[in-house]
Amino acid sequence: MKPTYLNIRRFTREKLKEGWTRQQIFDHLMESAGSGARNDYARVMRIATLVARFPVQALNWKIRWVRALMIFGMLAAIVLSWLEQLPLARMFGLLELPWYIIGLWIVSANFFNLLSILLLGPALRMNRKAYLWIMILNIFLLTRWIWSWAWAPIASPPVLLLMAIMRAIIVASAAFIYFKSNIRFEIQKKGQSLYHVVFRT
Repeated sequence: MKPTYLNIRRFTREKLKEGWTRQQIFDHLMESAGSGARNDYARVMRIATLVARFPVQALNWKIRWVRALMIFGMLAAIVLSWLEQLPLARMFGLLELPWYIIGLWIVSANFFNLLSILLLGPALRMNRKAYLWIMILNIFLLTRWIWSWAWAPIASPPVLLLMAIMRAIIVASAAFIYFKSNIRFEIQKKGQSLYHVVFRT
């Protein structure tokens, strides 16, 4: 098998499902790459990086449940955000404006919520960077809601409290998956130009 980008990903996916470790997958790919492959640092790094970055599909049952909890938190946060914004929209007569003005207001008022939802696609494919950005966005939103409640504790306290709880759930869930799915490797040099990779989880 020629170790091209698509072949490496396809082979990694199949072998992970069969129960191979990333170390076994990498060693097999290096054997397929030819006798001189371990002398080429760039090739060793490229193959090791592709194997390490392959989405961690169902790493264990905990990730599935935590991811489901994160999605629930996101959906609940959007509903709570709308409940918190609706009285203000009625008070200022925003709901009586043309539909495109209402749509613009909804998008602008829920920009970070929509951004979190857009990140769900990569997150479901176990892209670690997506979880990192979800974590950062919701830390910001959690801080904003706590600040809002501190300045206006009378304004919908149950909604704001639930909102803070949902944000905390999202942050904790994203952080758990981000750190749990971290696949690290170390390149060791043997002899003059022979490179060996050791995967660590």
